[in-house]
Amino acid sequence: MSESRTLLAETADRLFADIAADAKLTFANAWAQIAEHGFPGLLVSEAQGGFGGDWLDAASVLRLAAYRALRAPLAEAILAARLTADAGLASADGLAVMARSCKGAFDKGSFTGAVDGVAWGRAAWSTAR
Repeated sequence: MSESRTLLAETADRLFADIAADAKLTFANAWAQIAEHGFPGLLVSEAQGGFGGDWLDAASVLRLAAYRALRAPLAEAILAARLTADAGLASADGLAVMARSCKGAFDKGSFTGAVDGVAWGRAAWSTAR
């Protein structure tokens, strides 16, 4: 394991252990800590404001999230951030997740319609407000 991946894993493990140990921590506060450490942008290039990691970095972090039973959609957020960056779109405020399908339209930066199959959708909505 590279030195940077080791440091990344140690940081993730400490953070996820602290989050798991704090029974009073709300989802929004836990997610704020995860986002503050830059984990959602793990697969986004540094030029686009991300961490610039690779899939092995993501696997290392996600393994630790599973080990610590992290109750947060980290895998979904990492993938959504990568897809958003690859599409050349600006990153979302709050938690970005993906939907299985959506029907509607964008008008002046706002979406009107319905989305279906959004893992952690309620949490994403609550962190975006």
